[in-house]
Amino acid sequence: MNQITRRNLLKGLAAAPLVSALSPLESVVSQTRRPTPELCLWFHGLFAFVIKNDYIAVLTPKVEDHQFLAGLWKQEQKLREGEWYRLSGVSDAARPNPWPVSKEPMLLVSSVKGINMADSYCLIRLPFPRQIIPLRYARATFTGDDAAKVSASPTFPTVLMMRYRVIDYSNLRLEPFKAWVKQKRPPSTIHFHIFAEPDFMVHPEHAMRAFDGMMQMFSGIDLKLKNTSDRCFPLDTNLSGGIDPKQQVSLAERNGACDKPTGTRTGNCFMIIVDDRTPTP
Repeated sequence: MNQITRRNLLKGLAAAPLVSALSPLESVVSQTRRPTPELCLWFHGLFAFVIKNDYIAVLTPKVEDHQFLAGLWKQEQKLREGEWYRLSGVSDAARPNPWPVSKEPMLLVSSVKGINMADSYCLIRLPFPRQIIPLRYARATFTGDDAAKVSASPTFPTVLMMRYRVIDYSNLRLEPFKAWVKQKRPPSTIHFHIFAEPDFMVHPEHAMRAFDGMMQMFSGIDLKLKNTSDRCFPLDTNLSGGIDPKQQVSLAERNGACDKPTGTRTGNCFMIIVDDRTPTP
């Protein structure tokens, strides 16, 4: 497997977006007018979503106590340090999705002078989804010269869901993981989770240090997490399409950490969006 280096990182990311040939399965689905399967890709914890002109590069720093996992619910596998992953089975070269602007407040960072992708624990390349939905907002305050630019909102998401239309179910995977095909007939909705967070409750200082580690991958930005929530916060319940709110649960909560919380503890690690698109002439 290829490992992240400054040479092969740029080579790999610059490659054309992954597009899988339409499988016979899709033709059968189309002919019988079955509903098009949907992929809900869930991110939990500390991520930077770097928007390029035609794809998203997902970064997360190496943080002590963080678990780096990806997979179907409670079937997650460990993400390999130094690996770069690509989502396949959801790209349509003829009709690519544009970048979906969310109306919900998010932690958007712009005017970044440089990005050190090689310092990420691993790297994930994604095509643009049909929709992005930020969830589980927690209170936070920031300091630094760029604090006033990020958002006027006092709360920021700790979970992000991306929705995709599945084009090729037989090839649906986060490469180099194996395909996720478990049934000949695909379910209407497939939930896949990616974690970069502790599997136990931590003090707010952990989130501050982790955020500092993420910002060190970006030059030209002065932004620090000053304070954050010190408690377990509720799940969002107004999800569309009958999605189970428990899909938002963190690793720590899944291990029962919020059943009887003690002391001043939190599970928060915040995610940011970095606009690194090159203006088209």
